[in-house]
Amino acid sequence: MTSSDFGYSDAHASTSSLKGSKVTVTQSPSWLQAVEYSPMDRVLDAPVSIHLIDHQINTLEHSAYYRSCKRLETPAGVQDESQIEVAFDPAIQKLELHHLSVFRHGELVANYADLDKIRLIQRETSLEQRIYGGEITALIVLDDVRSGDTVDLAYTITNESWLFNQHEWRHFLLQHRNTVGLLRLVWLGEKPRYSLNVDKAEDVSFQESDGCFIWQRRDCPAFKMENGIPLNYMPIEDLELSSFANWGEVQDEVNALWRNLGQLAPEALQMVEQIKAECSETELIEKLVQWVRQEIRYQGFEVGALAMKPADLEAIWKRRHGDCKEKSSLLVALLRAAGVEAYPALVHTSMGGLLESTLPSPGAFNHAIVCIRHQGLEYWVDSTNSLQRGGLPNWTGIYHFGYALLIGPDDGNLSVIAEPDKRRNWVQIAEHYQINSHQKSAKFTIKHRASGVEAEHLRHIVEHEGRVKLQGDFVAWVKAAHPSAELQTDLEIESTDSKDQFCMQGEFYIPEAFIVSPDGSEEGVVFSPYAIIDRVVGADHSNRKHPLGLNYPCRIGQTTTIDCDVSIPFSKDTKRVDCPFFVMSFDVENHEGKPLLRYHYETKEKLVPPDRMAGYKAHLVKSEDLITWAISGPRNASGQSEVENAWGAPKRQSYRSSGSGRRRVYRERPESSSAGIPVWPFVIAVVIVLRLVFAMMDG
Repeated sequence: MTSSDFGYSDAHASTSSLKGSKVTVTQSPSWLQAVEYSPMDRVLDAPVSIHLIDHQINTLEHSAYYRSCKRLETPAGVQDESQIEVAFDPAIQKLELHHLSVFRHGELVANYADLDKIRLIQRETSLEQRIYGGEITALIVLDDVRSGDTVDLAYTITNESWLFNQHEWRHFLLQHRNTVGLLRLVWLGEKPRYSLNVDKAEDVSFQESDGCFIWQRRDCPAFKMENGIPLNYMPIEDLELSSFANWGEVQDEVNALWRNLGQLAPEALQMVEQIKAECSETELIEKLVQWVRQEIRYQGFEVGALAMKPADLEAIWKRRHGDCKEKSSLLVALLRAAGVEAYPALVHTSMGGLLESTLPSPGAFNHAIVCIRHQGLEYWVDSTNSLQRGGLPNWTGIYHFGYALLIGPDDGNLSVIAEPDKRRNWVQIAEHYQINSHQKSAKFTIKHRASGVEAEHLRHIVEHEGRVKLQGDFVAWVKAAHPSAELQTDLEIESTDSKDQFCMQGEFYIPEAFIVSPDGSEEGVVFSPYAIIDRVVGADHSNRKHPLGLNYPCRIGQTTTIDCDVSIPFSKDTKRVDCPFFVMSFDVENHEGKPLLRYHYETKEKLVPPDRMAGYKAHLVKSEDLITWAISGPRNASGQSEVENAWGAPKRQSYRSSGSGRRRVYRERPESSSAGIPVWPFVIAVVIVLRLVFAMMDG
């Protein structure tokens, strides 16, 4: 069997030299705090029974010990747990395997604590984001494992080259995919600051003695991930530990790492002087930002210390690539050379809003951006976002980041990142229909315009997946309203960089535009705003435990004009649903004797709290009356349409109804979807967060 059978590629041949140096088999460390546990009874239908998870941190040696003991209850449990993976960074860490034993009916049947049984592979999980982390995975495949077997694993990872010698921090989950009989967390060293996030604090016991601090939880309930978890929300009960007293200590440590990055290359200084001579200061800032975004490609080599410290400025300039902290450090250096006040800033892309309540540590951040102070205002620039257009007015804030820690100042405070004016982010759609009642067909054109982060989302599809992919997505969006619609022309695309707008336009044909009612007595054409239906987040259940994330910001307007070869009687109408979470309106106007439909949808909040789900769901039901509008007429006894002679009054109904009499218009968001703005970096951020959460659960 080869490595490809497991979905991995073998590491470079040099990984074999790590055995015996960076990877060893040893006895358990002498500082280990012994633990006793009892096997737990199986929880109904659980594939795995987790008897024990034991984490122990020795802050003096910068070592982390981990032990798990799991009984595999089903073939699915055997499949999931018979492949042991432990990741570490050999540039700064070493791995010691203490034991990996398989027990059957209480008897030891296999011991895998053997270097010959360990395969070292290079598994770069972030290459699609252009990040090379240098981690090595120690892989052990267990043979002849059966349902009912118990797997007992213990190892220690030690940081041999630690950038923060006086500090440690850890984040532990207090819930896992399956119930845990005993979850134990041990901290050896000076008493840390800690934050316990659980529904019932009494469920977690705490004891301390002589530099040993122990948290224990018995019968930890399994965690079930609900759909639509919003950004800036931690759904799993957890425990944070940190030796940092405040953000000032974190700032001092990070400032020291970024202090000596060398000088800009002479060519870089010449470029700054040339632009400075040709532009105003505002134009200078905008040109330098766009130069770094477009000319320094995103590529991260985050091996060892490089994960937290940028490379030298001259090296970044010469190689023309860097990760977020290197692009940010270069941009700051260029701006400062031009006389502009600027600072690198550390943020978290999906949990930044929680930083104020998070314990201080460098681990609270996962991204670097730039803060620019110009003419008394602050601007926030993500130098990795090459999709953003426009200038300084578009850079007054960034959605969902919340807070930042500036590098350079020593004020010891988190800086608030304002959110941009949400009025800059919108979608405007104009539809024009030509209906042929004889052929029961329709032609229509759609012009779809987007601004701000909505435009960035569309640019990302074009630049990273191609024009054909965007055209396919566009057709899929339209088919949500008209399943038989066919695109008749290639999609026309226009990007207006100065206004940060994006426009696409296409012509469609519906060969069978008329839909027959369930009883066969009527038929007609149904109209609905495809973009609004796609963005409204449905609510399947009112008894959620966690908030429901909404698309925010979201402002969509749509107009639909209707031409028909017969007269359409209709009357003006106005409908509106306005609740604390969204507003939706629908109007029918007379435009030169033809119906003109106007739709508007806008979210007001980022999430719906669990205790307000019933009200949100009730307003969704009301809004469904605004979503579909139809022109319909009776069919004669032969089944032919009589629309030429007698068109009925327009009706808000759906002929595609369900058994309840109302079709399901909205849907809940799947687990991996973004619960925030529909822009690609945040979609990626949510996926990464969920992957990390599940990885921590498995660990």
